[in-house]
Amino acid sequence: MNKHIFLKVLILCLLILSIIFPVNAFCQENNNSKTKQDKNQVKTGIKIQKEKKPEHSQIYNSPFELKLTNEIVAFSVAAAMFVPTFFIKTDPLSDSEIMSLNKDDINGFDRSAANNWNTTAKSFSDITVITCAAAPLLLLAGKNSRSDILTAAVMYAEVMALSFSLGRLTKKIVNRTRPFVYNSDAPMKDKKKEDARYSFFSGHTVTAFSSAAFLSYTFSQYYPNSPWKYVIWPVSFSLAGLTAYLRIAAGKHFPTDTIVGAAVGTLIGILIPYLH
Repeated sequence: MNKHIFLKVLILCLLILSIIFPVNAFCQENNNSKTKQDKNQVKTGIKIQKEKKPEHSQIYNSPFELKLTNEIVAFSVAAAMFVPTFFIKTDPLSDSEIMSLNKDDINGFDRSAANNWNTTAKSFSDITVITCAAAPLLLLAGKNSRSDILTAAVMYAEVMALSFSLGRLTKKIVNRTRPFVYNSDAPMKDKKKEDARYSFFSGHTVTAFSSAAFLSYTFSQYYPNSPWKYVIWPVSFSLAGLTAYLRIAAGKHFPTDTIVGAAVGTLIGILIPYLH
């Protein structure tokens, strides 16, 4: 277990470092003001070099603004959804309930997912979702976003709080059986866990897409003229999409679970910074 965690952290660090350096170099190139060269002047036959005066750095006007009342409302809504989950009891499936499950009862669009069970895909989905969640740290690479890091951090905390709380509450209320429970290849001990009834909607997917949407939207606002935004958007959403695919391949979720998770995550990831 420790070996797996170490591997995930190592891969995550390498991915972040591989992106953060070129982004940092580009942002510095665009934001650093050009310095003027001093000219040597000759007075009374003696060459005098004037001392170079540092230019006054311009104050960056953030496209976002924190308001105490708005932040209290956002975190209160998240708490209001999260707290009840501790009191909603979910009973694990019994042996008879598991044996009575029939794939034909699943809608045609989702049915094929009931044939999936892949622990490798599950492990990789854990890596990709962690990478997605950590990706907004790339905002530290740029001068504009770095100078506004408190605002960005608060907004991202709200995005994560709302995404997680809504996802957890929905899972507890809906109690949709995960697709692997229909698969005879999956171990019975996993089928009898409480988590086996938390299929709708995908928590990994909502986290991945809310992170991707937040990073893409805020980067575009901090650097509206940067060509890097045309890289950030497709790359971040592709990684989020890969997370959703892996969750289906692992037998953890039906396609509709990930579609809803992607839609909810994208909405929250863009809406929160937009409202600021």
